Amino acid sequence: MHTPIASYKKEKEKSKLSNFYYKAIVRMYEIFSVIMGDKVKL
Repeated sequence: MHTPIASYKKEKEKSKLSNFYYKAIVRMYEIFSVIMGDKVKL
């Protein structure tokens, strides 16, 4: 049985990780659009 604190901590770690991946994807997209000469836009 998980305690609420342990569960909360786990959720926080997961969101931190997904936030990291999100930032990395956005950064890669920015670099990609610069390479493509800004032909690709959101």
